[in-house]
Amino acid sequence: MNSVENKNLIVPVIPLPGECVVSDGRAGEETVYTRQDGIPSEGYMLICDDKGINVLYSDDKGRFYANKTLDMLKSYYKEGLPHLRISDCPRLKYRGFMLDVARYFFKTEDLKKLADALALMKINVLHLHLTDDQGWRMEIEKYPLLTEIGSKRSSTNGNFKKHEGFYTRAEMKDFVEFAKERHITVIPEIDCPGHMRAALAAYPELGCFGRKLKVADHWGVKHDIMCAGKESSYAFLFDVFDEVLEIFTGGYLHLGADEAVKTRWKICPHCRRAIQKGGLKDENALQVAFLNRINREYLRPKGVKGIIWVYDEVPDGLDEDIIVQVYGENAFGKGIDLKGHTAIDSDSAAYYADFPYGITPLEKTFGHEPDGTKVAGAEICLWTEYVKDFAKVGKMSFPRSCAAAERMWNNNTGYDDFVLRLEASNIIKEYGGTPVKAANPSAKRAILQKIWWGRRPLHWEGLKNLIENVAVKIRYTRGKHD
Repeated sequence: MNSVENKNLIVPVIPLPGECVVSDGRAGEETVYTRQDGIPSEGYMLICDDKGINVLYSDDKGRFYANKTLDMLKSYYKEGLPHLRISDCPRLKYRGFMLDVARYFFKTEDLKKLADALALMKINVLHLHLTDDQGWRMEIEKYPLLTEIGSKRSSTNGNFKKHEGFYTRAEMKDFVEFAKERHITVIPEIDCPGHMRAALAAYPELGCFGRKLKVADHWGVKHDIMCAGKESSYAFLFDVFDEVLEIFTGGYLHLGADEAVKTRWKICPHCRRAIQKGGLKDENALQVAFLNRINREYLRPKGVKGIIWVYDEVPDGLDEDIIVQVYGENAFGKGIDLKGHTAIDSDSAAYYADFPYGITPLEKTFGHEPDGTKVAGAEICLWTEYVKDFAKVGKMSFPRSCAAAERMWNNNTGYDDFVLRLEASNIIKEYGGTPVKAANPSAKRAILQKIWWGRRPLHWEGLKNLIENVAVKIRYTRGKHD
């Protein structure tokens, strides 16, 4: 239980410790660190009195987080810490932030700045969405065209401005080590079998019909996806995963796996044969078989946990050791059947940071309660279709990520107390965030933001998809396929 004896004394820690008692008096300057048994992993105790600062910690992570708490306190109490006693440990083991670098590329210097902010909030996972229809951002030595071609698009939604960029293996290895020093696990996402248009532009043979495509230059879901019936698809993925997991050593690999439109699979002879040979019901069952094969032949033998996106229903037959990241609005509240899977809560109505504050105000994010009995953790997600520079990353992520971090770490404080501590800290200003008042906009401003957000379908090329579907079906049902 939190207690503050003097209401003029504030503990501007993001997130607030589990138990905290603050009183008048200034602590001595000496700091003593002691590893102590009995404190949960990542946990610590701070005792500040006339003698000084006594830090008791469970492990290296606990000591690190104790120091982050001290950093925040010292930034506020510049003349010396008050007397206080803090006993602290996290509520959820997995506390994540996802950044989409496929739609817009961000330099490693920006990623390092973000990692510093996440560490301050005691977030311990940074999930990088590295590949999508609009860009492939990770260097793969065996497949150089993935970045030579796949990392570049000619324009974005008709703006006639080129966009490109990718991370070299050396850059990403350096960043992973940087994050590791801050006790942040970096999880790579190689999205498959859908959202593969950038890869198909580089290597057309990965698709069902070897069609020559360009990197997608508009947002929205594309209907050309990786062929699940060709052995070469699995060989390609396993080669890519080999290089990716040499660098990302945290024990997780995100496979994406959502929004895989199966229009091509319905008429692809390779996919039809795979369905028949496997005794599968349909194309949805083929996708489950595709994921299970990756899990059984590649991930499981290497001791790596696979993760996939799930909206509000876990596919039947999916291997239970694959983690499901649930993003459906209030999916847990509606009673989603996890079917034995470990889950990550990324409720889009609360934790999608790309939504304007008029749709998802700060108070709504803070009010979302990850169900600690059903999930291993939670993750706030920033998709970047409309976040084209790092300044906008700050505006959309802060203070939202602070609110999410509070709930991931602790759940025993109210919104008003959270805002008081948030405004006492300098985290919003330091990372270019949105002021609390603007993060809870007026009804009029919210309407304007909703109208702005509602223009998205204009960029999605839905009609073009339908026209292409007809053309592909006519051509390739006449036997003209590879």
